[in-house]
Amino acid sequence: MQQLSQSEQDLLYLLRCAVYDQPAGAQRTAGMDLQAVLQHAQRHMVSALAAAPLIALWGDKPGSPLNDQAKGIPSGQANSEETSQSLRDAWRKADARAIRRWALFSTERAQICECLSRRGIWHMPLKGSVLQSHFPSPHMRESSDVDILFDVSFRSEVHDLMVERGYTASTFGHHDLYRKPPIYNFEMHLGLVSYESSQVSYDYFRDVRWWLVPSPDDPYSLRFIDEDFYVYMVFHAAEHAHVGGTGIRTIVDFHVANQAMGETLDRDYIALVLGYLGLDGYERTARSLARKLFGEQGGGLDADEEEMLADCMASGVYGSVEGRVEHKFVRLERESGSVHSAKAAYVLGRMFPPYENMSRYNDFLKEHPAALPLFWAKRIAGAVVQRAKWRELGEAVRR
Repeated sequence: MQQLSQSEQDLLYLLRCAVYDQPAGAQRTAGMDLQAVLQHAQRHMVSALAAAPLIALWGDKPGSPLNDQAKGIPSGQANSEETSQSLRDAWRKADARAIRRWALFSTERAQICECLSRRGIWHMPLKGSVLQSHFPSPHMRESSDVDILFDVSFRSEVHDLMVERGYTASTFGHHDLYRKPPIYNFEMHLGLVSYESSQVSYDYFRDVRWWLVPSPDDPYSLRFIDEDFYVYMVFHAAEHAHVGGTGIRTIVDFHVANQAMGETLDRDYIALVLGYLGLDGYERTARSLARKLFGEQGGGLDADEEEMLADCMASGVYGSVEGRVEHKFVRLERESGSVHSAKAAYVLGRMFPPYENMSRYNDFLKEHPAALPLFWAKRIAGAVVQRAKWRELGEAVRR
């Protein structure tokens, strides 16, 4: 395994302090390169979480006095109070931005969900919106968007609702994307799996509505039972890890979820479902890695855990195009036995997805299979509009 840098190790230390709501140690942070650590934290979208133990160490008020050990000045850099103050302010600003984002998103989400309920549309917030409640403070589980599963039979009504609220709409496979200044980004999910997911996963999650339970005070506000939430969390994390990579925030999520729900979860049920989905091995490794990194007992990592940690630290929160291409190539090359055949299959698969995948969330295409070439043409035309994204994909393919 590639050795983690000192700043990456420092980030893991701060995250471990944060999940237990403890301040960082003055001696441990002495000489810590806070600028480099902050850059890693931002890349993994854990800035607010990592900031918490530092802010607790420094005191609540900006500009509060620091002893020399707690300044956190990078090695070899002049220990000036001005530099120290600038670094502390950068961390506090990262925390403040996360608080503002959480406040804006949570208020907007509540209003949108209320509108959906008034219209008789069942809905369920997903992923980070649920996990936030298990963190020491909800803003510490940062997210760039809000994901909501909803009754797809009301898709046009939801579109009209979001447009009325000032959003612009785009369609991306299994979700409709709505954006509005200054920061709002809502993914309204037609289903829980993408058109690129395995058929087994698609079939399992296809009729998820009938598993969900209503909130006590709102029959249209639905939720998973804890076991199904955990299964979907594992599935979503594994999808990202296998497609393009996922960052250390995912491992923090595993730790926080198991700390919050672990003692009451029906592990036999979870093992049965994850075994059916082929994700039992991934879950075991991720849960064990989370326990060793952030648990009270710690422990040395085995080879699988070391590899997962290295992948997470290299990927960042959303992975990379290179990682997505690499993972796809590994599978295609194994199937075809040739690098050139794998490249050709990859490009053709991106341009001309099969009918079974394209029709998953498109009722018109389900009823009119002959229209598939038109949807391919639309897909290619959209790619032309997003030339930068496809140029990045092309460069990754050539590498």
